[in-house]
Amino acid sequence: MTTGDDLRAHIIKSVFERRHQDFRKWEEPKILNGIGPSHPTVFDEFNANVRAALETSREALNRLSLSELEEKYDHSGWPNSNDSRFTEQVLKGLDDRIRRMEPVWFAGGFSVSGREADFKHWTKMKRWSLLETVALSIGFEPCGDIFDGIDGRGCQKDVVQFYLKRTALIKDNFNWAAPQWEGKQEVEALCNWMRDIELDVPEGLLLEAGQRLGWRSKQKKNRTTESKAFDPRERKTMLRLIIGLAVAGYRYDPRTTRSSIPKEIRNDLDQLGVNLDLNTIRKYLREGSDFLPSDFYSTEAPETKNE
Repeated sequence: MTTGDDLRAHIIKSVFERRHQDFRKWEEPKILNGIGPSHPTVFDEFNANVRAALETSREALNRLSLSELEEKYDHSGWPNSNDSRFTEQVLKGLDDRIRRMEPVWFAGGFSVSGREADFKHWTKMKRWSLLETVALSIGFEPCGDIFDGIDGRGCQKDVVQFYLKRTALIKDNFNWAAPQWEGKQEVEALCNWMRDIELDVPEGLLLEAGQRLGWRSKQKKNRTTESKAFDPRERKTMLRLIIGLAVAGYRYDPRTTRSSIPKEIRNDLDQLGVNLDLNTIRKYLREGSDFLPSDFYSTEAPETKNE
Protein backbone atom coordinates (compact mmCIF):
# COMPACT_ATOMS: atom_id res chain seq x y z
CA MET A 1 0.00 0.00 0.00
CA THR A 2 1.41 3.38 -1.03
CA THR A 3 1.71 5.93 1.79
CA GLY A 4 1.75 9.69 1.51
CA ASP A 5 5.52 9.72 2.12
CA ASP A 6 6.08 7.15 -0.62
CA LEU A 7 4.00 9.15 -3.08
CA ARG A 8 5.78 12.35 -2.16
CA ALA A 9 9.20 10.69 -2.64
CA HIS A 10 8.04 9.25 -5.96
CA ILE A 11 6.91 12.64 -7.32
CA ILE A 12 10.13 14.36 -6.16
CA LYS A 13 12.24 11.66 -7.82
CA SER A 14 10.21 11.85 -11.07
CA VAL A 15 10.42 15.65 -11.22
CA PHE A 16 14.13 15.69 -10.39
CA GLU A 17 15.09 13.02 -12.92
CA ARG A 18 13.05 14.61 -15.70
CA ARG A 19 14.33 18.11 -14.97
CA HIS A 20 18.00 17.23 -14.88
CA GLN A 21 18.35 14.19 -17.08
CA ASP A 22 21.47 15.66 -18.75
CA PHE A 23 23.36 16.74 -15.66
CA ARG A 24 22.17 14.09 -13.23
CA LYS A 25 24.49 11.51 -14.77
CA TRP A 26 27.24 13.94 -15.77
CA GLU A 27 30.68 12.70 -14.80
CA GLU A 28 33.89 14.62 -14.86
CA PRO A 29 36.04 13.47 -17.81
CA LYS A 30 39.09 11.49 -16.75
CA ILE A 31 42.27 12.93 -18.23
CA LEU A 32 45.03 10.37 -18.84
CA ASN A 33 48.75 10.65 -19.45
CA GLY A 34 49.31 11.07 -23.16
CA ILE A 35 50.52 13.33 -25.93
CA GLY A 36 50.43 17.09 -25.40
CA PRO A 37 49.51 19.34 -22.44
CA SER A 38 47.51 17.93 -19.54
CA HIS A 39 45.37 19.79 -17.00
CA PRO A 40 43.58 17.17 -14.85
CA THR A 41 41.73 19.75 -12.72
CA VAL A 42 40.24 21.78 -15.56
CA PHE A 43 36.72 20.34 -15.04
CA ASP A 44 36.66 20.77 -11.26
CA GLU A 45 34.90 24.14 -11.25
CA PHE A 46 32.23 23.06 -13.71
CA ASN A 47 31.68 19.84 -11.77
CA ALA A 48 31.16 21.88 -8.59
CA ASN A 49 28.63 24.14 -10.38
CA VAL A 50 26.65 21.15 -11.63
CA ARG A 51 26.56 19.51 -8.20
CA ALA A 52 25.54 22.78 -6.55
CA ALA A 53 22.70 23.33 -9.07
CA LEU A 54 21.41 19.79 -8.56
CA GLU A 55 21.52 20.13 -4.80
CA THR A 56 19.66 23.46 -4.92
CA SER A 57 16.93 21.92 -7.07
CA ARG A 58 16.63 18.88 -4.83
CA GLU A 59 16.37 21.02 -1.70
CA ALA A 60 13.65 23.16 -3.31
CA LEU A 61 11.59 20.06 -4.11
CA ASN A 62 12.13 18.57 -0.66
CA ARG A 63 10.66 21.71 0.93
CA LEU A 64 7.32 21.08 -0.78
CA SER A 65 4.61 19.09 0.97
CA LEU A 66 2.66 16.33 -0.79
CA SER A 67 -0.32 18.65 -1.37
CA GLU A 68 1.98 21.34 -2.83
CA LEU A 69 3.65 18.82 -5.10
CA GLU A 70 0.32 17.44 -6.30
CA GLU A 71 -0.85 20.96 -7.00
CA LYS A 72 2.15 21.60 -9.25
CA TYR A 73 2.86 18.12 -10.72
CA ASP A 74 1.06 14.93 -11.61
CA HIS A 75 2.24 11.62 -10.19
CA SER A 76 4.65 11.13 -13.11
CA GLY A 77 6.40 14.39 -12.33
CA TRP A 78 5.02 16.47 -15.19
CA PRO A 79 3.82 20.05 -14.48
CA ASN A 80 0.05 20.51 -14.31
CA SER A 81 -0.20 24.20 -13.38
CA ASN A 82 0.88 27.49 -14.91
CA ASP A 83 3.02 28.23 -11.88
CA SER A 84 4.97 25.00 -12.17
CA ARG A 85 5.34 25.45 -15.92
CA PHE A 86 6.89 28.85 -15.29
CA THR A 87 9.23 27.31 -12.73
CA GLU A 88 10.15 24.63 -15.25
CA GLN A 89 11.08 27.29 -17.80
CA VAL A 90 13.27 29.08 -15.25
CA LEU A 91 15.04 25.85 -14.35
CA LYS A 92 15.49 24.93 -17.99
CA GLY A 93 17.09 28.31 -18.57
CA LEU A 94 19.41 27.63 -15.66
CA ASP A 95 20.34 24.24 -17.08
CA ASP A 96 21.01 25.77 -20.50
CA ARG A 97 23.23 28.42 -18.96
CA ILE A 98 25.23 25.80 -17.06
CA ARG A 99 25.48 23.68 -20.21
CA ARG A 100 26.98 26.60 -22.13
CA MET A 101 29.63 26.89 -19.43
CA GLU A 102 30.73 23.27 -19.84
CA PRO A 103 34.34 23.07 -21.08
CA VAL A 104 34.88 21.14 -24.31
CA TRP A 105 35.99 17.54 -23.83
CA PHE A 106 39.62 18.37 -24.72
CA ALA A 107 39.76 21.46 -22.46
CA GLY A 108 42.44 19.89 -20.27
CA GLY A 109 44.21 17.81 -22.92
CA PHE A 110 43.43 15.32 -25.67
CA SER A 111 44.11 12.13 -23.71
CA VAL A 112 40.63 11.68 -22.25
CA SER A 113 39.17 8.35 -21.17
CA GLY A 114 36.61 7.19 -23.71
CA ARG A 115 38.10 9.26 -26.53
CA GLU A 116 41.06 6.97 -27.28
CA ALA A 117 41.77 6.28 -30.96
CA ASP A 118 41.15 2.81 -32.36
CA PHE A 119 44.59 2.39 -33.94
CA LYS A 120 43.92 -1.19 -35.05
CA HIS A 121 41.02 0.08 -37.17
CA TRP A 122 42.70 3.18 -38.57
CA THR A 123 45.98 1.49 -39.56
CA LYS A 124 44.00 -0.90 -41.77
CA MET A 125 42.91 2.02 -43.94
CA LYS A 126 44.81 3.10 -47.05
CA ARG A 127 44.60 6.87 -46.62
CA TRP A 128 44.02 9.46 -43.91
CA SER A 129 42.84 13.04 -44.20
CA LEU A 130 44.71 15.86 -42.54
CA LEU A 131 42.26 16.03 -39.63
CA GLU A 132 42.38 12.27 -39.19
CA THR A 133 46.18 12.29 -39.21
CA VAL A 134 46.41 15.06 -36.64
CA ALA A 135 43.92 13.35 -34.32
CA LEU A 136 45.61 9.95 -34.58
CA SER A 137 49.09 11.41 -34.08
CA ILE A 138 47.85 12.89 -30.78
CA GLY A 139 45.88 9.78 -29.83
CA PHE A 140 42.16 10.61 -29.95
CA GLU A 141 39.47 9.22 -32.23
CA PRO A 142 39.04 11.52 -35.27
CA CYS A 143 35.89 13.61 -34.94
CA GLY A 144 36.08 16.23 -37.67
CA ASP A 145 36.95 19.82 -36.87
CA ILE A 146 37.03 19.76 -33.08
CA PHE A 147 36.94 23.55 -32.89
CA ASP A 148 33.49 23.86 -34.44
CA GLY A 149 30.97 25.28 -31.96
CA ILE A 150 33.24 25.82 -28.99
CA ASP A 151 32.70 29.58 -28.70
CA GLY A 152 32.32 30.51 -25.05
CA ARG A 153 33.31 27.06 -23.83
CA GLY A 154 36.49 26.74 -21.81
CA CYS A 155 39.75 25.31 -23.15
CA GLN A 156 43.32 25.79 -21.93
CA LYS A 157 45.39 27.96 -24.26
CA ASP A 158 48.38 25.62 -24.48
CA VAL A 159 46.09 22.75 -25.53
CA VAL A 160 44.81 24.77 -28.49
CA GLN A 161 48.34 25.89 -29.40
CA PHE A 162 49.60 22.30 -29.31
CA TYR A 163 46.87 21.16 -31.70
CA LEU A 164 47.49 24.05 -34.11
CA LYS A 165 51.27 23.46 -34.13
CA ARG A 166 50.82 19.74 -34.74
CA THR A 167 48.40 20.52 -37.59
CA ALA A 168 50.82 23.02 -39.15
CA LEU A 169 53.71 20.53 -38.94
CA ILE A 170 51.82 17.71 -40.63
CA LYS A 171 50.23 20.02 -43.20
CA ASP A 172 53.62 21.47 -44.16
CA ASN A 173 55.20 18.07 -44.86
CA PHE A 174 52.53 16.73 -47.21
CA ASN A 175 50.53 18.04 -50.14
CA TRP A 176 46.93 18.22 -48.91
CA ALA A 177 44.08 19.03 -51.27
CA ALA A 178 41.21 21.30 -50.16
CA PRO A 179 38.82 20.85 -48.53
CA GLN A 180 40.77 18.99 -45.87
CA TRP A 181 38.47 15.98 -45.63
CA GLU A 182 38.86 15.30 -49.37
CA GLY A 183 42.65 15.58 -49.40
CA LYS A 184 44.15 12.30 -48.20
CA GLN A 185 47.63 10.77 -47.94
CA GLU A 186 48.87 7.19 -47.90
CA VAL A 187 48.89 5.75 -44.38
CA GLU A 188 52.27 4.12 -45.01
CA ALA A 189 53.90 7.42 -45.99
CA LEU A 190 52.39 9.20 -42.99
CA CYS A 191 53.45 6.56 -40.47
CA ASN A 192 56.93 6.22 -41.95
CA TRP A 193 57.36 9.98 -41.66
CA MET A 194 56.21 10.01 -38.02
CA ARG A 195 58.65 7.24 -37.20
CA ASP A 196 61.59 8.71 -39.14
CA ILE A 197 61.39 12.18 -37.56
CA GLU A 198 60.65 10.62 -34.14
CA LEU A 199 57.42 12.59 -33.78
CA ASP A 200 55.89 12.34 -30.31
CA VAL A 201 52.95 10.03 -31.02
CA PRO A 202 51.18 7.30 -29.00
CA GLU A 203 53.15 4.07 -28.79
CA GLY A 204 50.06 2.13 -29.87
CA LEU A 205 49.93 3.95 -33.20
CA LEU A 206 53.45 2.96 -34.24
CA LEU A 207 52.96 -0.54 -32.84
CA GLU A 208 49.89 -1.17 -35.01
CA ALA A 209 51.48 0.57 -38.01
CA GLY A 210 54.66 -1.48 -37.57
CA GLN A 211 52.74 -4.74 -37.61
CA ARG A 212 50.85 -3.72 -40.74
CA LEU A 213 53.84 -2.28 -42.59
CA GLY A 214 56.43 -4.87 -41.53
CA TRP A 215 58.62 -2.65 -39.36
CA ARG A 216 59.55 -5.37 -36.90
CA SER A 217 62.34 -6.88 -38.95
CA LYS A 218 63.72 -3.44 -39.78
CA GLN A 219 63.70 -2.37 -36.14
CA LYS A 220 65.36 -5.62 -35.11
CA LYS A 221 68.03 -5.10 -37.74
CA ASN A 222 68.64 -1.53 -36.59
CA ARG A 223 68.97 -2.59 -32.96
CA THR A 224 71.48 -5.28 -33.97
CA THR A 225 73.51 -2.75 -35.92
CA GLU A 226 73.52 -0.28 -33.05
CA SER A 227 74.58 -2.87 -30.48
CA LYS A 228 77.34 -4.04 -32.79
CA ALA A 229 78.57 -0.47 -33.26
CA PHE A 230 79.05 -0.11 -29.52
CA ASP A 231 80.72 -3.50 -29.06
CA PRO A 232 83.97 -2.91 -27.03
CA ARG A 233 85.98 -5.00 -29.49
CA GLU A 234 84.75 -2.93 -32.42
CA ARG A 235 85.58 0.25 -30.54
CA LYS A 236 89.16 -0.90 -29.97
CA THR A 237 89.50 -1.70 -33.67
CA MET A 238 88.19 1.77 -34.53
CA LEU A 239 90.71 3.45 -32.21
CA ARG A 240 93.59 1.41 -33.69
CA LEU A 241 92.54 2.51 -37.16
CA ILE A 242 92.34 6.18 -36.11
CA ILE A 243 95.77 6.29 -34.48
CA GLY A 244 97.34 4.30 -37.31
CA LEU A 245 96.09 6.73 -39.96
CA ALA A 246 97.06 9.74 -37.85
CA VAL A 247 100.64 8.54 -37.26
CA ALA A 248 101.34 7.11 -40.72
CA GLY A 249 99.33 9.63 -42.76
CA TYR A 250 99.69 12.87 -40.81
CA ARG A 251 102.93 12.18 -38.95
CA TYR A 252 101.08 12.64 -35.67
CA ASP A 253 103.19 12.04 -32.57
CA PRO A 254 101.32 11.58 -29.27
CA ARG A 255 104.52 12.45 -27.38
CA THR A 256 104.23 16.04 -28.56
CA THR A 257 102.27 18.12 -26.04
CA ARG A 258 101.24 20.77 -28.58
CA SER A 259 100.54 19.54 -32.10
CA SER A 260 98.86 21.13 -35.11
CA ILE A 261 97.93 17.72 -36.49
CA PRO A 262 94.44 17.56 -34.85
CA LYS A 263 93.57 20.90 -36.42
CA GLU A 264 94.89 19.72 -39.78
CA ILE A 265 92.72 16.60 -39.57
CA ARG A 266 89.70 18.74 -38.72
CA ASN A 267 90.32 21.04 -41.71
CA ASP A 268 90.60 18.08 -44.08
CA LEU A 269 87.37 16.64 -42.72
CA ASP A 270 85.64 20.01 -43.14
CA GLN A 271 86.60 20.04 -46.82
CA LEU A 272 84.93 16.67 -47.17
CA GLY A 273 81.79 17.97 -45.46
CA VAL A 274 82.41 15.85 -42.37
CA ASN A 275 82.32 18.26 -39.45
CA LEU A 276 84.01 17.07 -36.28
CA ASP A 277 84.83 19.02 -33.13
CA LEU A 278 88.55 19.61 -32.47
CA ASN A 279 88.30 18.37 -28.90
CA THR A 280 86.63 15.18 -30.13
CA ILE A 281 89.51 14.55 -32.53
CA ARG A 282 92.04 15.08 -29.74
CA LYS A 283 90.08 12.76 -27.48
CA TYR A 284 90.13 9.83 -29.94
CA LEU A 285 93.77 10.41 -30.83
CA ARG A 286 94.63 10.33 -27.15
CA GLU A 287 92.62 7.15 -26.56
CA GLY A 288 94.05 5.53 -29.68
CA SER A 289 97.60 6.24 -28.52
CA ASP A 290 97.20 3.60 -25.84
CA PHE A 291 97.17 0.95 -28.56
CA LEU A 292 100.57 1.91 -30.03
CA PRO A 293 103.29 -0.68 -29.29
CA SER A 294 105.62 0.13 -26.40
CA ASP A 295 108.69 0.32 -28.67
CA PHE A 296 107.05 3.22 -30.54
CA TYR A 297 107.87 5.51 -27.62
CA SER A 298 111.52 4.40 -27.60
CA THR A 299 112.15 5.65 -31.13
CA GLU A 300 113.06 9.19 -32.06
CA ALA A 301 110.07 11.49 -32.40
CA PRO A 302 109.47 12.77 -35.96
CA GLU A 303 109.33 16.45 -36.73
CA THR A 304 105.86 17.85 -36.10
CA LYS A 305 104.17 21.18 -36.57
CA ASN A 306 103.53 23.03 -33.36
CA GLU A 307 100.27 24.87 -32.71
